[in-house]
Amino acid sequence: MKKTLRILFMCFSIVLISIGYLVAVKQESNLAFSQKVDIGGFKLHIQIMGEGTPAVIINPGLGSTAKSWTSIQKQVAEFTLCASYDRAGIGESEPSPLPRENIHVAQELHMLLKNADIHPPYILVGHSFGGIHILAYADLFPDEIGGLVFVDPKDGTTFDGWNDDLKPEKFEQLFTLFENFYASRPGIVKAEWEVLKKSIGNPQKFDKLPNAPVVLFSSTRLSENETNFGLTPAVVNSSLRVHKELLKKFSDSTHIITDESGHSIQDDEPELIVDAIRKIVDQIRNNIK
Repeated sequence: MKKTLRILFMCFSIVLISIGYLVAVKQESNLAFSQKVDIGGFKLHIQIMGEGTPAVIINPGLGSTAKSWTSIQKQVAEFTLCASYDRAGIGESEPSPLPRENIHVAQELHMLLKNADIHPPYILVGHSFGGIHILAYADLFPDEIGGLVFVDPKDGTTFDGWNDDLKPEKFEQLFTLFENFYASRPGIVKAEWEVLKKSIGNPQKFDKLPNAPVVLFSSTRLSENETNFGLTPAVVNSSLRVHKELLKKFSDSTHIITDESGHSIQDDEPELIVDAIRKIVDQIRNNIK
């Protein structure tokens, strides 16, 4: 009897150890796998999690790195492959010899995904200034796009909206605040800001955008930092109008407006972003079947 109990105890222990091992393997599979990929004379850093298709590709905001999206990546990696990257000259990526125009950034991302062996269709996620980059990518490579998620996008058209909607002195004050802020940033961040400045009053034309599901998140709550910076409710309303204009470019679009988050919705309400991505993933998979 004692021998039988010992055997049962040993078997039970083995089962528990096996379960623990499988859980550990599952957790490990969701950890970031980072690599630097040569795209033709210089390397870009990409952080990859999960597996499956369609692949979700995250383009962070101005000056932000892949690591700032790690939390959301882990959640998305539970149901498909998710990658984020550092644009050239930012974070762990090497500088590019090309100017920081959106077309060059999009072409570099295209080569990065190809050389990293990540295949389309892609769901591109762009926060703030990253929004113009995923828009440029979608216009250059529409056949590769499965969906787009804009997270409170900001670019030259944002400033055009402010210029139209605000009093001239308020716009000049606001522009000067941004100019002074980015003048003190590291070189590549300043370079991206200079590209954004060039697009003010000179919006890009996008005429090859895909017929794919699009979700755009707008924040209508100013964080304490944003208020201290000089942003006002009038600025928020103007940005909201610009977002609605962007959505007119797409036939299958959803506009989600939140008053619970500041500009960084992915930090304040990450569940909104993850849920939107999951719905597009499911939509693409159902269409494939």
